[in-house]
Amino acid sequence: MTRQEIKARNQAIVQDIRAGMKLVDAARKYNMTHQNVSLIARKAGLRLTKQEREARNHANAKDILAGMSTKEAAAKYRLTQSRIAGIAKEQGIDLREHNKKQTRERNEDIVRDLKAGMTTTEAAAAYGLTQAYICRIAREHGIRRRKRLPAHDLESRDRAVVQELQAGESTKDVARKYERTPEHISWIARKHGFHLRARKADRRKVRDLAIATDVRAGMSQADAATKYELAQASIGRIAREQGVKRKKQNPSHRKEPGQGPGHDIL
Repeated sequence: MTRQEIKARNQAIVQDIRAGMKLVDAARKYNMTHQNVSLIARKAGLRLTKQEREARNHANAKDILAGMSTKEAAAKYRLTQSRIAGIAKEQGIDLREHNKKQTRERNEDIVRDLKAGMTTTEAAAAYGLTQAYICRIAREHGIRRRKRLPAHDLESRDRAVVQELQAGESTKDVARKYERTPEHISWIARKHGFHLRARKADRRKVRDLAIATDVRAGMSQADAATKYELAQASIGRIAREQGVKRKKQNPSHRKEPGQGPGHDIL
């Protein structure tokens, strides 16, 4: 390849990575090694620093512990599922035991919903499982199929749930009030055409604008990360997306070679 062809290829690689393509996919697309694609990304300033990588890994572990699946984490952080699993292991998370715990807690929620009157069909839709699986959980816990609540009562309850969600109440608070799980409340919202994702997206926009305002006003990314309970890398990304340019370091504050602890100037 000529220099111009190499330059054009590298620019295309950078554009693909900025658009969200994973390094492993870029390496496969351009028939290159993962190391070479990684080097091109680093030269273009797309790779994280050590501190940013540590912050990302910590945030990743926090998401996994909060219930996020490795597939969802891989999509969020633009990594492979095997890399997500590796990060979890580095952070001291036993994914096998963690997944067992998540399944056990989910099944407990299903049992609670079934005992509260949810049908197996509704539970299957709410939790994204098959009805046969829900029925097996019900049998294991000795729950017999019961008659469905009157349609009028269900409709009244569902309308009240949607009204509270539209008023700004969180799914967790509504679930606690009506003694349902957040998954069931989300299912009711979808059933009545209320899109929780759109509401979350609007809240995220407001949050991102607030972060940008704070950073422009002089707040450090570390302080912003603490205030908004996000990783420092996420604060940096949001600031860039909002057009906040990183302040250049004052040349007078830079240390000359040889200065610092353990280096005396003769």
